[in-house]
Amino acid sequence: METVRQQEESQGVISKAYSSIKEYFDSEMSTSNVCRNIYAEYKSAELLKRAQQGDLTLAEYFGGKIDMAITLLTGNRELSAEDRNLLKERLSNYTPEQLNELIDKIKYCDNETYAKLNDSVDKLIEEEKKKLHKESSGQQQFHY
Repeated sequence: METVRQQEESQGVISKAYSSIKEYFDSEMSTSNVCRNIYAEYKSAELLKRAQQGDLTLAEYFGGKIDMAITLLTGNRELSAEDRNLLKERLSNYTPEQLNELIDKIKYCDNETYAKLNDSVDKLIEEEKKKLHKESSGQQQFHY
C-alpha cells in the first residue's frame, strides 16, 4: 500500500487530476479501492506463505484474518487496546466463511459505504462495552 501511496505522491498534475476524478466517481480503480484490495491480498499471501512453510497454526491463521478484518474495518486508524480486543473478541465468534465474506465485502465496497464503516465500528465497540459492563455488574455480589 505504501508503494501505491508513494507513486501517487510523485504523479504529475494531470495524473493527480485523473486520480481525483476516479475517487470522486468512486471508480473501482480509485486509489482507496485499490489500496484496500492490495492490502487484503498481501496479508492473505503472507498467511498462505507461512502455511506452506508449515509455520502457521489454524489459530494463528484465523487470528491473522481477524487482524486483517479489523484493519480494513477501521481504515487502519488507531484503536485503544481495549477497543481492539473487543473487536477481536466479537470477530472471533465468526466462522472462517463469515470472516472471509466480511473481508470481501469490505474490500469491494464503494467509498461511500466504506466511509460509514467507522461509525458502524464505533457502535459495535460501544455495544460490546455495554455487554461487558452488564455482564461484570451482574456477576458482582455484595457480601455484608
